[in-house]
Amino acid sequence: MNYYTENAILVVKPGTIAQGKDEIKKAFIAISKYFNNTLEPTQGEMIILESGDTALVISQTS
Repeated sequence: MNYYTENAILVVKPGTIAQGKDEIKKAFIAISKYFNNTLEPTQGEMIILESGDTALVISQTS
């Protein structure tokens, strides 16, 4: 969770977001429970778009 700022936003799926460290952590826990704690995600290519002090990170996780 150290990677996320207090006002970070995670797009869980289209139309579903988690905002802030607490919500993001809860989302990760819910996702893990959904997959019976057997999920072993792999990180695909990351695209980072930056402007000033804001960045959009686009990444495919499978």
